[in-house]
Amino acid sequence: MAAGGGEIAVKVVLYYWPAFGRAGALFRILEERGVPYEHKSSKKEMAAKASAFGASGVNIAPPIVENGGKLISQCTACAMYLGMTLGFDKGVVPCLEVQYLLDIVDAAEGGIGNNNDDSGLLKQFMEGCDGKPSQWSVLAGTIERNIQGPYFCGAEPSYVDSFLLQHTDWRRDMFDEFQAKTGTDMFR
Repeated sequence: MAAGGGEIAVKVVLYYWPAFGRAGALFRILEERGVPYEHKSSKKEMAAKASAFGASGVNIAPPIVENGGKLISQCTACAMYLGMTLGFDKGVVPCLEVQYLLDIVDAAEGGIGNNNDDSGLLKQFMEGCDGKPSQWSVLAGTIERNIQGPYFCGAEPSYVDSFLLQHTDWRRDMFDEFQAKTGTDMFR
């Protein structure tokens, strides 16, 4: 029995593209705990599990975690599952952690991701306009105010910390490009 009440099979299978992307937290959690896993990254392998690629199961798209015959998809649910199963859940209040995961998705994918292709929209998103605070400052400020210590849930890292790192790594090139163009460090 692992911490968090779940069990890990002999080997976890992680279905995701050959990149960290939305699975970065999953790779980090598995590596940190030394859990053996197999990374299946071909579209053909993912198509056997993901209905978006042709499977008729209950999982839409990668990332997908397979553990002892159980399949979990969606990056938030996968991070929560592995985090709770492998003991990255000290101080966790599950409903709040779901909120934090979704707040991170809103900021990184909905905010930065949706405005990434248009430099004017991205600048407005990051810096605001007409004297109003930027959407970035509202989203990032909310995330920051929810951090309860050096880590999201206090003194020890949780799966939410891995998830936040996943998204800052994933979008780091965009932040660096924005800083090079404007001189503004969005992580200050």
